Amino acid sequence: LGDIGSLFMNMRKWDKAATYLERRVQVDTAAVAGYINLASCLMQMEQYDKAITYLQKAVELNPNYPPTYINIGFCYSGKKDFREAKKWAEKAIQAIDTAQTRYRLQLADAYKMIGLSYLVEKTDLDNPKKKWEDGATYLEKALQYKEDDEMSHVWLGQAYQNLQKRDLAMKHYKRALKLNPKNQEAQKGV
Repeated sequence: LGDIGSLFMNMRKWDKAATYLERRVQVDTAAVAGYINLASCLMQMEQYDKAITYLQKAVELNPNYPPTYINIGFCYSGKKDFREAKKWAEKAIQAIDTAQTRYRLQLADAYKMIGLSYLVEKTDLDNPKKKWEDGATYLEKALQYKEDDEMSHVWLGQAYQNLQKRDLAMKHYKRALKLNPKNQEAQKGV
């Protein structure tokens, strides 16, 4: 069942893959990979709540696998619940702790998710620059682990633009455009 589900995943037939993978986890309730693959299909179909349920089951079975935490964060991002996404990204960072090299891409995604959550949060009226500063800090960390992430550069450019740091903003907008010349947000920023 899992092999058939994987075959349909490779063909990007998410609904069929999900059907077979759901059967697999019903038969083998300890199949961590089955839960994760099923959740990945559901995420592709934007069924985030259902995906979160399966990912949380995977966390229960294997709490030391950081990509599961990242995927839960992506689900919450898809639901526009950035505060909850940030919590799961922080959990991923804690799970990665000693395996930074192995999970560097997941670290990049976690820091990126936290940075974005700061940028979209409401401004603190007592310190309106704080959200941009905090967001920039995390986006810079994300780029340490994955320097060719187009959207991290765009969002970092926006953060620096809002902090009146024009040279840094331009640097990151131009880097995003080098990665994708059609990025409209980077074009607008420049």
